[in-house]
Parts: sequence; structure tokens; C-alpha cells
Amino acid sequence: MFRCLSAVCGVAVGSCLTVKCLNYFEDRNLLNAGNVGLKSKNLELKLVQVLFRHGARTPLKLIPGLEETVWNKYELRYDLEHTKLEHELRSLRAGELPEEKTLTRDVLRGGCLMGQMTVVGQQQTFDLGRELKKLYIDNLNFIGDTFDPNTVFLRTTNIERTIESLRCVVAGMFTDIKEPVIFWTLPIADDILFPNWQTCKALRQYIKYCFQTGYRLPGYKEDLEMFSKMVGQPLFKKTFIEIYDDLNCRTAHNKTYPENIKSFMNVIEKHALQHLSDSFLSPPDWTKGLVLPLSSGQLLQNLYENMKSKVSKTNEYKLYLYSIHDTTLITLFSAFDMKLDKWPPFAAYISLELYENKDGGHFVRMLYCGDVVKFKKCNKELLPLSEFKEIVTPLIVDDVDKACQTIFHIPEH
Repeated sequence: MFRCLSAVCGVAVGSCLTVKCLNYFEDRNLLNAGNVGLKSKNLELKLVQVLFRHGARTPLKLIPGLEETVWNKYELRYDLEHTKLEHELRSLRAGELPEEKTLTRDVLRGGCLMGQMTVVGQQQTFDLGRELKKLYIDNLNFIGDTFDPNTVFLRTTNIERTIESLRCVVAGMFTDIKEPVIFWTLPIADDILFPNWQTCKALRQYIKYCFQTGYRLPGYKEDLEMFSKMVGQPLFKKTFIEIYDDLNCRTAHNKTYPENIKSFMNVIEKHALQHLSDSFLSPPDWTKGLVLPLSSGQLLQNLYENMKSKVSKTNEYKLYLYSIHDTTLITLFSAFDMKLDKWPPFAAYISLELYENKDGGHFVRMLYCGDVVKFKKCNKELLPLSEFKEIVTPLIVDDVDKACQTIFHIPEH
């Protein structure tokens, strides 16, 4: 998942659209999403912000000792006709976008590159676009089915698989598109759509510490030793996150691997998710409360500011589409003090909806893969915007650059 702690990551299996995202929370705080429009409550939908994980891809890491599968580029790396869309990538800041040289480009057996989205991922994200169309266009008439750049804002990380995923979602959601469509992005070093340990030294130091100390988690070391025996090679320098990546990419593409490993997948997923999510949800005291602010604070502030400007009627956009990574989703749930018990699938998404009642009050509702999520803060479906602000405010760092230069003093054990 991490390559010298610089590769933007994302691991999971299957599509949220083919495997229903039920029971994804440890406290089971999902609601029935039947009345998605809330029309019976005299609430008007004002703004929607959707953050979705990219579609299925090839692995970022391989498991030593396990026979490498074939990733045939001629079968997996072409544009599905119904997802084709002319688009232009533009930077939110002045100047040209640099060529991103930090991403792994190792060639896999069969010719695909590591971390490339496949035709499977294209179809998953196209289907996600169809799902969003059904919800916000067909059912709620919130926006029209003709793409309007004045009401829809498209944002992606400057990574091939998220750019391609955004293309597929837009192609699935809208029927009349005047091309080219503008995709907005930032250089990876400057982006806030994922925990950016590439740029932030403090975050990089902490993540490195977490990956070196995963063996301290209950059962982690013992289960890693057991898995090492399955592949016939010691993997003491590997993490379950890296192991999970390879296996789940195989599963998403119907690739085979030994049955004894398949039966061990729940254990692998449990350790992988606990390892990463606990790193953000329960960081040690010596991190000075900086882990979540540096991981998701700027993004949350941006999402809140979009809502705030909508309330003040200075924001014409009605829909924001963000093409992001699994780490984004995990850290956002951590910021909401909620813990997933399943890794976010490919094409999983969070939808933050802003509603206005007849008295001018504003409320936030969250969907995860189409299901309504109760905010832990109030254990309710609708969170007053003022209380959403209370979640965001402690995660805002006045001087992010300065905070990222923090050197943590890690106690010896």
C-alpha cells in the first residue's frame, strides 16, 4: 500500500454496487435509506458533496512467495466505449501541472502497471454514476441530466485511476455532455484529498511508526506468522495492509489464489483495517492531537466552507464530485469518530447532503454507499450545520506547513 511512504494508496475488494455495503460500522449505525429525499420532513435539499473511491485496479504491492497473477493489459487496459468522455485537467492553482514522478510504475506480469484502474473499475464507477443519477436526478430532480459546469464541480487527485474514475462517473450520471469537461486537481504534493504523508513530514514520521509497530496489535504477529507459513516465505517486514492489497485486487478481477488463503481473508481484512483505522482514530498522546487535523482537517474545512457559502447564497454549485481514495474515506469516518469494520470497497462513496427547513435552519445528512448514517455526535440522521461545524473546528490547523514540520518524540518501548 505504501511505497517508500510516497505512493498514494487504496486497497479493497469488489464494488460497492455489486456487494451491498451493509454492516460496515462497528456500532451498526446505519439507517434504512428508503426515504432518501426527506420530503416528508419539509426539508429542501440544497447541496450534495459526493466523495467516491476509484474503481478496481491492479495491486500496488505483491506478496513474496505467492505466484504472481497475470494482469493482461490487452484485456484490462482499454477504455469502455460507454465511459468515453473528452475532458481537460486543470490545476486549481496557477501554472501547469507537473508530471507526477512519485507514483509506482512497475510493470506487472501481463503488461499492466501497478495501481492502474482496469475495465472492471471503469464499469464499477460508471455504475456508480448511474446510481447517483437515479438518486439525485431521476428520483429527487435535484439537478438536470444535462451536465452544467455552473452547477456541478468536478475534482480529482492528479492520479490516473482517480481521473479515469471521475470520467466514468460523469459518463454514467449525465446524458447530454458538452465536451470537453473540466476536471480540477492539484499537484500531488499540494493535495488535501487524502492523508498526504508525502509532503507532511510529521504525518510521514507517524505513518512510518505505525507500519513498524503493527505487530503490537492483538493477534497481529501470530497471524502474520501463520500467513507466512501459507506462502512458504517469512513476511515479517510486510503488513496485512500490503497483503490485503494484492489479494483483494485478485478477488475483484476473479483471479485465483490458494483456498487456504481464501479462508484466511477475513482475518487479513480485520488486521489491515484495524491497523490503518486505529492509527487515525486512536493516535498516541505524543502526536499532540495532530494526526487527524493533518490527515483530513483541510478537506473537512473545505467541505464545510462549501456548505457555509451555500447557506449565504454565494455558492452556485449544487453538486460536488470528488474522486478520491480509500484512505480518504477511512480518515473522514475517523474524524466523525466512527469506525468501519469493513474496508471501503472500490467505488464506495460518502455523500454529504445539506438541507434547509422552512424556518431557514440547515442540517447535514450523510450517506455511505447509499445507506443513511447516524452521526455519532448526536445519534441522529440529521445533524444541525452548527454541530457539523463543531466537528470540523477542532481539526483545523492555522499553519499547516508549520505543523507538518513537527518532529514527534516517540517514546522507547
